[in-house]
Amino acid sequence: MDTIKASKLLKELKGSKFLPYYNEELIKDLKKDIKGHCDSFIKIISEPEDEIDSKQDKYQKYMTNIKTLQLIIYRYKRIILAYLSKRMDIIEQYFWEFGQNLPKEYKEFLHPDEKQYTENYRSLIVNYSKNMTQNYPDVNFDLTKDLEPPHDTFIEVRVLQDCGEILTSYGETIKLSKDTQHYVKRQEVEHLILQGYLKPIES
Repeated sequence: MDTIKASKLLKELKGSKFLPYYNEELIKDLKKDIKGHCDSFIKIISEPEDEIDSKQDKYQKYMTNIKTLQLIIYRYKRIILAYLSKRMDIIEQYFWEFGQNLPKEYKEFLHPDEKQYTENYRSLIVNYSKNMTQNYPDVNFDLTKDLEPPHDTFIEVRVLQDCGEILTSYGETIKLSKDTQHYVKRQEVEHLILQGYLKPIES
């Protein structure tokens, strides 16, 4: 496999508006190639020194082969790490955009390990918020809400999709049916706005 084909991993991410499917087949091919190059590297450096030093041209060829294999191995590893790192960045971005519950249509594109990473990341944020709330009970430390400073505590929203019912902090039950409008406390519906179920109505 050449490095142009290996670079396809990064081009997939760059050319996609949303996170593409995890390319497990190409990752496996790259790992297989890395192992093959490592085996070749070990075989070359295991040659007896007296045979290598016998002729200058043979020594130059020996060093060229070693450096070439090193460059190929390092490049493949950098491509894989860059691919995985970029996917993790996008997954974390999704968390802040959509709240704690990642939409099902986005989860389908994740590798099982990435789904576990998402859950671990969510747990980390939730546990941090809980610990801070226990230490400072008068302050709301839900980091997934109000990612930008709200202009108003209460906002008017239009329901784009049926969301069922929510119970407000005042004990009132509000049924969020499609095409209805409601005047609600922003932090109580922030997660639904982030997920695209509600749309703030500009005054």
